[in-house]
Amino acid sequence: MIHRIARGRAGVWAGVIGAVVLTGCGKEPTKVAQATPPAGYNDPAPPTNPTPPTTPATQPGGGVPGGIPFIPPPSLPTGGPPPATGSGFVPPSSPTFTPPETLGGGQPPGTPPQPPKPTDPQPPVKPVDPPPTGTQPETPKPTAPLEPKYPERVGGKDLDGWLKELAYTAAGPIQKDDQVRETAVKMIPSFGPSARKPAVKPLIEAIRVDPDPGVQVAAITVVSSMGFDMREEVRPVMGVLIARMRASATGSIVKMYCVRSLASFGPDAVSCIGIFQESCLDPSWETRREIAIGLSLVGAPPTDAKGIPKKDTGPNMKAVETLINYQLLDRSLTVRMEAVKSLLALGPPYAKTPAEFIKETQKPREEIEKVVLFESGKGPKVNARNASPDRGMYAWALLLQVMYDDRKIPDNLKELAKLVAEPDGPKADEVRLFALQALGVGGGLVKGLADKPGPENKATVEKVVKAVADALKYDESALQYTALQTLVMMGKTADAAIPDLQKLVAKGPKKPHADAPKGTPDDDHLPKLATQAIEVLSGKRKADDFGKEDPKPGDKKDDVKAAPPKEPEKK
Repeated sequence: MIHRIARGRAGVWAGVIGAVVLTGCGKEPTKVAQATPPAGYNDPAPPTNPTPPTTPATQPGGGVPGGIPFIPPPSLPTGGPPPATGSGFVPPSSPTFTPPETLGGGQPPGTPPQPPKPTDPQPPVKPVDPPPTGTQPETPKPTAPLEPKYPERVGGKDLDGWLKELAYTAAGPIQKDDQVRETAVKMIPSFGPSARKPAVKPLIEAIRVDPDPGVQVAAITVVSSMGFDMREEVRPVMGVLIARMRASATGSIVKMYCVRSLASFGPDAVSCIGIFQESCLDPSWETRREIAIGLSLVGAPPTDAKGIPKKDTGPNMKAVETLINYQLLDRSLTVRMEAVKSLLALGPPYAKTPAEFIKETQKPREEIEKVVLFESGKGPKVNARNASPDRGMYAWALLLQVMYDDRKIPDNLKELAKLVAEPDGPKADEVRLFALQALGVGGGLVKGLADKPGPENKATVEKVVKAVADALKYDESALQYTALQTLVMMGKTADAAIPDLQKLVAKGPKKPHADAPKGTPDDDHLPKLATQAIEVLSGKRKADDFGKEDPKPGDKKDDVKAAPPKEPEKK
């Protein structure tokens, strides 16, 4: 059974939408693969598609060398599942670095053990213990996890009893009490996976004809979270969701939940992009936000049964165009933020040649350049959707621009470094935070620029690293922690920041706030993380291990081995 996408975006996106492309009629039904959200930015990186072809510096091209982790702005309202990975710009976890093979002069890995020298004293031979006698206890076998047991009755009724509350006649619902019908819908998941098949038709009927919006929303939420094994089960659910979305009034909460539910089907719901586009100007900003999130899911490249993006494919360009032409211009800042995150997650179009890539990205590049100019505050005071510019959004727009045009990398990195030192103002900390996060996501860009010869590239890298290191001095924990993470993303390229990190360690733990309860201990978390960052930048620690607790001396994991198979008894 497939578990649908959990709601909410937290930490760094590192998820892959797993969905099977529906094949032609008459073939064996295909299982709809699940889409699993990440738990945090240190999760393993997902598989990636081939990146767009590398282009000369004089031509625009995909500016992201390899995968880059994406850190969403944490202070904005969130909602919706993480986006699918796109081709060429995939949000994986932190980059890893292999430490030196030996630390302290040991033998390199793979070296065979050497015999002791003649002059070395030989240890005394330990006498062999006699074989044990009597019956020996077997080594305990690892036990398989127990399957959850679901109740047969909930709230005094079994599943059939609750489904009867949703039954309809030609005259309407048998149960006249709207609250009881809504409760019946919410009780269905309590009976576990076995409730899916008998419940799906009553839930579809509730979405289709129930007059109460609360019952409709409950049914929409439950039916999209149940999971489906076969395409024949998915089609009627998607059909009723599309019909309900079209029948719902503008600004209706039911429409918002329909968008969210359809998005949970990932690339299998690619046909819904058109109806999403129809609602891009809905008066509800929450609906528009869900559309921005949903387009990153339904517009993702198709995947195989294991959830791996297929080769030589890119994002659905209709989804990309909708995000650029509508959500990226939205009057709501939150919607614009979700749009830029979705575009970063989808990635640029796949192209076989540089010339094809330039042709495919010409229109997006032109529109994104207008967005960058507007959000910088140097363009028009309001855009086509009557929105006002925002410098936090400007930071993310700079990063989006280099994904389509790698010629902008040096200038945009320098501009992000300036935003880290944003002058004090009402939203200064937010702008600094977003700029640090964008540089963390662009850690691969900084490393790629450091590998290119030339004094200008070197000067740009030095400026970026210094700006991030200077952010450690801000008396704001969120900025300090984000700066540490950003330096780790850059890896050894940012080793010039080690002296600043050492100063942070030397400051020691933070004293508790004056309003903290009496006896609150000093906070030593920041110095510990700074110490780990030094180890990463000096190559003594993997970036994936940043933020993890080091094992205490003497700690060992219990290794329970399965008992060897018994010898067959001799007859």
